Amino acid sequence: MNYKFENIDENNWHLFVDESGTKDYKRLIKLKDQNKWSNFQPDPHPQNVNLFSLIGLLIYGKNLTNEFIPSVKRIKYELYQNKNIVFHLSDMLSAKNEFSKYKDNPNLFKSHLEKIIVSIKKYSILYLYCSYR
Repeated sequence: MNYKFENIDENNWHLFVDESGTKDYKRLIKLKDQNKWSNFQPDPHPQNVNLFSLIGLLIYGKNLTNEFIPSVKRIKYELYQNKNIVFHLSDMLSAKNEFSKYKDNPNLFKSHLEKIIVSIKKYSILYLYCSYR
């Protein structure tokens, strides 16, 4: 077993939950304007709109260590030549650091995001998504 996975019980299910949200929709409009992304269209009249999303993945232990983690590392290396890069959507949207290649290139961003999602969904049993607006 790979030493990085020694604390993962391969005979049980693992649930991963993460949240994402914005306090200010205007920030998203600013990102759109900075990057000139014509297909990124937040509400032009936010008026104190808050967004909150909760995402969960349920993965069996053996699938996690043998398939999921290696698959995510492969997609990270394939797209960014860095298997340890951290996917932060805010950095991707603002084209920061390793994601600078997305500046003024929404089609590349969309293509890469689709590959990432397919890679993640392929090995999870449950893909849960809740959103509040």
